[in-house]
Amino acid sequence: MIITERFPQKSLYFLGAMLLKHLTNKNIKFTLMDLYESFNQEYKTDFKRFMMTLDWLFLIGSINNTKDGYIIKCS
Repeated sequence: MIITERFPQKSLYFLGAMLLKHLTNKNIKFTLMDLYESFNQEYKTDFKRFMMTLDWLFLIGSINNTKDGYIIKCS
């Protein structure tokens, strides 16, 4: 796990929490690029860190992808 104590807003924990909050507030399904563009407007992050955050959230069962290719928050 990558934890940067100097910049906690760049940690996967923080970004994961903000991404889950983003998915909850918007309450719509996103494609990968739509989600990145929407999330990146609020929380400036590079695509690599964004993908690591998605991977982490998927591994812990917080998000899932639909058969149509959308990313949704698990309930």
